[in-house]
Amino acid sequence: MIIRRFEESDAGEVSRLIRTTIRISNTKDYPVELMDALIEEETEEHVLERASWTHFYVVTDEDKIIGCGAIGPYWGKEDESSLFTIFVHPDHQGKGIGRDIVNTLEQDVYFKRAKRIEIPASITGVPFYRKMGYAFKNGVTEPDEEHLIRMEKKRELWDLYDREGKQTGEIFERGFGTYQKIPQGRYHLVSDVLVQNKDGRFLLCKRHMEKDVYPGFWEASAGGSAKVGELPGECARRELKEETGLETDQLDLINVVFREPSHSLIYCYVARVDVDPDSVILQEEETVDYKWVDAAGLIDYSVSDVAIKTSVVRYENFYNVIKLAVQNIHVRKAFSKDVPRVKTLFTEMMRTIYKTDEVEDGYEDGYLDKYFSGTGDFIYVAEAEGEVIAFLSVEEHNENERFIYLDDLSVTEKFRNRGIGRCLIGMAEMYSVQKEIPAIILHVDKENDLAYKLYKRLGYSVITDDGDRMRMKKSQTYTKQESGIRRV
Repeated sequence: MIIRRFEESDAGEVSRLIRTTIRISNTKDYPVELMDALIEEETEEHVLERASWTHFYVVTDEDKIIGCGAIGPYWGKEDESSLFTIFVHPDHQGKGIGRDIVNTLEQDVYFKRAKRIEIPASITGVPFYRKMGYAFKNGVTEPDEEHLIRMEKKRELWDLYDREGKQTGEIFERGFGTYQKIPQGRYHLVSDVLVQNKDGRFLLCKRHMEKDVYPGFWEASAGGSAKVGELPGECARRELKEETGLETDQLDLINVVFREPSHSLIYCYVARVDVDPDSVILQEEETVDYKWVDAAGLIDYSVSDVAIKTSVVRYENFYNVIKLAVQNIHVRKAFSKDVPRVKTLFTEMMRTIYKTDEVEDGYEDGYLDKYFSGTGDFIYVAEAEGEVIAFLSVEEHNENERFIYLDDLSVTEKFRNRGIGRCLIGMAEMYSVQKEIPAIILHVDKENDLAYKLYKRLGYSVITDDGDRMRMKKSQTYTKQESGIRRV
């Protein structure tokens, strides 16, 4: 099969191809008399006239023309174009030839110079064009007075980034599923936005069945790819507005991850809103339904078959906090009044895990004062049944290397093996992301095998052997976001 430019000698065969296809394929959706009138118009002269001001292509198989298509300016405009006369012989339909024709037209100079491309589509062709990424113009889904449905595609260009989160200067054009063609080692910027209303409920939206990724799945986030020149926070706000009609003054950065299969550098946010639950406006071609769920409903969604698991994993630290809240276990920063209980938990850790009674009263007097001095050091605590049941001390370092240091972690025996320690570590990781701190460092005793395995699962790697302890590290990548992002 060959796709080549139209030649004048092709006019007769192209005319016959068009007439045959209309008669067999289009009469399924239109009155016969209307199609008969159209067939009369598709003469050799009409084909030659169309080819005189467009770039016309034909598909040949063993020297027989089995398909055709054209692209030209939209009403003479230099920054808008139209696709015309796309036909595939009925005997060859369903073999990907139509897709090849459109892909060829989208490599043409008329396409590359245009910001917007329109198709005067037949009712028959609409499902195909939607799969190729074309949307209904102005949301109009009914035929016009010419019995055609106007469809369009606005070209989407992406900046590419390297593994360090730096722009490479390369530009990539999105097409249907073309993220798979992004060069190895290059990534496009994506922003995810999980929405929480003032009443504590979370927004779930159902993706359109014709999306090229996860069609028909429910997602707990709005979002999409950043356009050329757009920063992560700007992309997040735009996508939130486009997909839900909602706006936010509080956008909290939760995570930044690379996803290799989709060549994505993903910024994950939580948007706090104060809106009427019925004020959500779904975006045409993106989502088809929505609902608000409470914390328990969000957790149920996260383990369901309709959840997008890759998104759930990206928000894992946030979900872990919600899981504990559902169990009436709440995580917060410690106050000075919590010091006696923190000392008790430290002593319990030394006795039950390290099997030593050398520490009787916990920390020395005044040792914990630095965590309440406002210098960047602090303690996370988990609270249940009116009592602090766990803590993690966090220190911010800005010497030769900027990093977060996780010092002591203790969970009271009654509440162990319930994910509380993991949740506290996740809180520290979210803090580091929000502060754009590039690394988290901790020490683990060699005899504490359970802790070592936990840190390994969470992505920490050994960087030095410090005698009876190992020093472990987890790194993070960032790119510039926007002015006005809230830091927590």
